[in-house]
Amino acid sequence: MLRIQPTTATARRDTPADHSRTHPLGVVAAWLACLIVVVIGVVIAATWNVEGGTFQTREGRDLVAAPRDAANVRVRGNSVEVLNAGNAPVLLNLAIRPFQVSGSGFVMVDTAPLPRGAELALLWVRRTDRGDLHEQILKLEGDRVVPTLLDENPEWRGEIVAVALGVKNASAPVLISEVRLRPMTVRAVLADMVRDWKYFSAWDGRSINVVFGGRDEQRAYLPPLVALAALLVAAACAVTARRRQRRIATVWLIVPFMAGWILLDVRWQRQLLLQLAETREAFAHKTVAERHAAMEHPAFLELVDTALRLLPQTPARVFVTSDFDYFRLRAGYYLYPHNVLAFDWADPGVLHSGDFLLMFAKHDVSFDRADGTLRWSDGRQVAVSALIAGQGQGLYQVR
Repeated sequence: MLRIQPTTATARRDTPADHSRTHPLGVVAAWLACLIVVVIGVVIAATWNVEGGTFQTREGRDLVAAPRDAANVRVRGNSVEVLNAGNAPVLLNLAIRPFQVSGSGFVMVDTAPLPRGAELALLWVRRTDRGDLHEQILKLEGDRVVPTLLDENPEWRGEIVAVALGVKNASAPVLISEVRLRPMTVRAVLADMVRDWKYFSAWDGRSINVVFGGRDEQRAYLPPLVALAALLVAAACAVTARRRQRRIATVWLIVPFMAGWILLDVRWQRQLLLQLAETREAFAHKTVAERHAAMEHPAFLELVDTALRLLPQTPARVFVTSDFDYFRLRAGYYLYPHNVLAFDWADPGVLHSGDFLLMFAKHDVSFDRADGTLRWSDGRQVAVSALIAGQGQGLYQVR
């Protein structure tokens, strides 16, 4: 009997998909291993050719307050307490000798739980530009300061002749027990990346348009690394099937991407749960007025409330301006049903007699009390009557 052997091409087309020896958990495990390798590669790249940094440690009691801040600082045991830190930062000098840095290092600050709104920063002066004060905002996680890497700050270079810690915008005293400068290590970089990914980023005025995951500024964003690991595993599955001369099942190409999607979604769901807890704490069991007071800038809310009492009962034309979109749009929300123009208009020529102008946090417009005019930085001016007058803010009616 004549037997006809199938050609290689025919045999290859008739070969079933190669899924008998592959398990979904195996693909997921391969993807996870690949993700770990990618992350380690990023960490090694970040620490490659990094020279040794400096070791500096100062207890809180050793920090020296600037002369103008001495009344706001007191020593408590081995710690130092900053009593009143407003918009102007309270400066605490580390009183260390000049030292050489090469871009590496990170700063750690040990404190008691920080009050709401507190901001801390490391400040330094270099020998080559003694007239300039450089700054690195310290990272916070909840009410704690977490290690902040300095290698990405282009000004952390050369010989440092003075270092200080700045504290501002604290609603209550801040207790500082120790400040440490340390060289950058692989472990520090890896911990910093993971900390950035886990960081809870509360909703703000941008959240309606942008989905955030972790800190705004990160050494390496997690989604691209997840996608790269999934792509590498899918490519490895395809190459392996081709070498075995078998067709690859589509599911093995999809599994690594689904695993990455689930990982990113789990992180996002964690963000939502943390946001739910914060929202409940801020707004639960409060009246509408109390909720507005909790969410808005106090000076802004006071200005809008006063403006509403001064505006006529019948709807009037109100122009709103600010350097910040959020304040303009929120003012428009509160002022309705008045005829409010809340987007950023720039030409004061559109103002007519009888119109109202509300502005908040506006740096390029000033009110001249002597002749009753609003003056723009480019020289344009409008005659007005001041109903509420202030620096960069107020309610005015065009004459």
